[in-house]
Amino acid sequence: RQQPASGGSRRPRGRRPTDREMRESSNNSSTPALPTVLADDGICKPMTPQEEAQLRRVYNLLCDYGAKQGVLKVLRPKQERLAFLRSKLDDEEVAEAALATELQTLSCEVDELSKDVANLEAASDGRITAADFLEALKALGAKVTKEEVEEMIWEVDENLDGCIDWQELRLTFQRNISDRTGLEPSKLFHVVTFCLFDQNDNHRVSVDETMSMLYARYGRSRMELKLKELFGHEMIETGTQGGEIDFPTYLKAVEKTQLLTFLNSPHGKAQLAKAGSVKKTHGHCPPRENTR
Repeated sequence: RQQPASGGSRRPRGRRPTDREMRESSNNSSTPALPTVLADDGICKPMTPQEEAQLRRVYNLLCDYGAKQGVLKVLRPKQERLAFLRSKLDDEEVAEAALATELQTLSCEVDELSKDVANLEAASDGRITAADFLEALKALGAKVTKEEVEEMIWEVDENLDGCIDWQELRLTFQRNISDRTGLEPSKLFHVVTFCLFDQNDNHRVSVDETMSMLYARYGRSRMELKLKELFGHEMIETGTQGGEIDFPTYLKAVEKTQLLTFLNSPHGKAQLAKAGSVKKTHGHCPPRENTR
């Protein structure tokens, strides 16, 4: 399908109307409230403060990601090494003097690189471009084209400027956590949610990283089920922090969950019933008339 030019009025297929469109269609000037999520236990629950804080972190990370990625590639390993060395200081068997020089050097390097990242973020125009998102997806190990990334952005681009700003990112997050049909455009949401869970930016998601946010959203009774949806029923210790998965594994799990959400929705059940009816009709061949 052809994407609309900037300033076009046609909405992407499957996307919910914007606030402006809903107001115009209902001739009501009041602004509708953002949707809230209906938790599995039937309690209406908005975006949690922890989710909003982490979403803001991901937004800042993705803005001008193309410009920052060179600095981040150098910064991340140094941060991990620095954290490892600081943990060794608690080990009585390790002489602190042997680590002092490397610690001091690393600390200075990390501080300088962190300032470079902060300066880039301060100079940002506050928009996530297709180029930024493409580089972020490549860093996560995803094999996508520029056209596919542009399509992901277009699905949630309310003002059709070809970029994602904070309000658009927040709105698509709200819409997806509220979705009970499995039909909400979610490709960009799945990437953002993975980054949301990946709090140490190592391009992997661990059980420990996801537990607190899943607990805040679903409660203790549903948290374990959600963990099993992501990490499998065994949740074998395959990495640090209680086991880790990469982005392709995560994406496969959440897309399966979204499909099940659709199949269990009234619309999905109606589609299944219709498909079954068609299959039954086509599978039954009437007896051929004897023309002799």
